[in-house]
Amino acid sequence: MYAHYDREVDIAWFLFEQVAPGALVSEEQEWGLRDFDRASGKLVGLEFWRASEQLPKELLDVLPAPQGALGSKLAKSQPAA
Repeated sequence: MYAHYDREVDIAWFLFEQVAPGALVSEEQEWGLRDFDRASGKLVGLEFWRASEQLPKELLDVLPAPQGALGSKLAKSQPAA
């Protein structure tokens, strides 16, 4: 499992299982995204928008910041306020 929290855009991301690039299908929810493996349909990740309003501060405090291109992807996926 991999998880991080981008404080600049207030998004937390949890990846339960590694999947090949381009193999994710995202389903938008009111709170963020659910990511599924395209081939199996299995839930492999969750992305929480406005994470500081939805998740415990104690959890967000221990999550690392995103690295590289992933941080850019998350910033683009957040809906406009």
